[in-house]
Order: sequence, then structure tokens, then C-alpha cells
Amino acid sequence: MGMTYFCTISMLFLSYLFVTAGYKKFSDLEGLRHTIVDYRVLPGPWAGPVARLLPAMELVAGVALL
Repeated sequence: MGMTYFCTISMLFLSYLFVTAGYKKFSDLEGLRHTIVDYRVLPGPWAGPVARLLPAMELVAGVALL
């Protein structure tokens, strides 16, 4: 019974984490793109599409956890 509560709390926490992270990234897509370019995570031309796709994927993951 204790493990069920732990899993539920963990799922709610991760859902909250993904949704808030996705929302914050959606609010500043240009800043996210610059961050991706500045950290040289991906090649420059990929930064734009990834900056638009990453927040959407985080929101979907957060909602799916619910």
C-alpha cells in the first residue's frame, strides 16, 4: 500500500515538473533557441525546430502522466 502512494506522488510531481517546464519554455521560445545555440547542444540549423518541439513534448509527457 505504501508503494502505491509513493508512485502516485511521484507521478504527480513529475507531471507538474514537465508541465511547468514546458510552459516556461513556450513563453520564451527565442530564449530557448539561443540557449540551445549558446550551449552548442545541437547544430545551429536544428535549434529552431527543437526549440519549438521540446516544450510541446514536455507538455504532452506531463499530461500523459496524469
